[in-house]
Amino acid sequence: MIKNDSAAHVKKRLDLMDVHELSELVKISVSSLYTLISQKRIPHIKVGRLVRFSPDRILEWLNENKVEPQND
Repeated sequence: MIKNDSAAHVKKRLDLMDVHELSELVKISVSSLYTLISQKRIPHIKVGRLVRFSPDRILEWLNENKVEPQND
C-alpha cells in the first residue's frame, strides 16, 4: 500500500500538461506548439491522438534551448 505522501508525490510526477496548458505557461501559441510537435522539436507524449507534455521534460527542453548572452 502507498502512503499518502508517496501517493501525492506519484500523482505530482504523473501530472501531464495538454497543449493549451503549455501554451499558457510558456506563452507560445497553440498553433506554434503543434508545429514544434509535428517537427519533433519539443518533447511530448502521444496517446492515440492526444498530445501531453511532462513538466520535467519541458523544463529540461527550455534550459537546453536557452541562449546565453555573448560577452563582447
